[in-house]
Amino acid sequence: LDSNILKDVKRRDFTINSIMFDISENNFFDPCDGILALEQKKLICADLNNLSDDPLRMLRVFRFVSLYDFCVDDNVLEFINNNADLIKKSAPERINQELLKFFGGDFCAKALLLADECNFLNKIFPFVDEIKKIPPNTHHHLDLFHHCVETVKTVRTNNPLLKLAAFCHDIGKPKTHTVEPSGRHRFIGHDKVGGRLVVPVLSNLKFSKKQIDYVSKMVENHIYPSALMSADEVQDKAKIRFIKKLDPYVKDIIELARADRLCARGPMVSEQMVEDNLKNLEKLLD
Repeated sequence: LDSNILKDVKRRDFTINSIMFDISENNFFDPCDGILALEQKKLICADLNNLSDDPLRMLRVFRFVSLYDFCVDDNVLEFINNNADLIKKSAPERINQELLKFFGGDFCAKALLLADECNFLNKIFPFVDEIKKIPPNTHHHLDLFHHCVETVKTVRTNNPLLKLAAFCHDIGKPKTHTVEPSGRHRFIGHDKVGGRLVVPVLSNLKFSKKQIDYVSKMVENHIYPSALMSADEVQDKAKIRFIKKLDPYVKDIIELARADRLCARGPMVSEQMVEDNLKNLEKLLD
């Protein structure tokens, strides 16, 4: 019996999940030192083959980082870096469930960066390679990839779909990128293009029609609140049109616009511009 239990313990995804309790002896059975790993908040694999046996466990690594701020054993990170393509063998439905948990974490932005460092993130979201090509510019102090990650970090809710929308909000920029003779980078219509592009991305990951509609609306309209309130005089009718169009997602789209504004701090963006924008968004929220 003990040999069977030991075999089972060593096949668990991480040592923190291999801890067992013997109710007859009233003590822990922990041959993989899972309790120590739990105290250290560290993800360790008793056997790295456990990751290839079920590649979804690689995504689960980053979910644990996102939810609980775990650190990850170097051997695990190296394995993921060398075997990231294995995730494509996992059923999209299972990936979907992990992503919903992943984007609900307090440390989601940290997990996104770590997944990218392991050349893993683009296996889930192919558009990552494209947004990385957009450099910082006069209105953005960060390249587009890091701007999107920072926007996720700045959203003040753990609504996983809103954080997912924050990560995808500028997905349309690579296809609309132009540079004027003055050197100014333009992305005309990127919000509308992005709203369309995000649909097949999420469809392939088996998000529901309702979930896709939500994220697509967030992406398509993320500029709308700030653009509406930037006019010298905003008529109540215009505000009502905005509310009717985005209901029941009004608060979420304003939160996304706020996060986007805070994460775009290029040399042409003054503190006064940011402050005025945020005040206008608060007025609209009221």
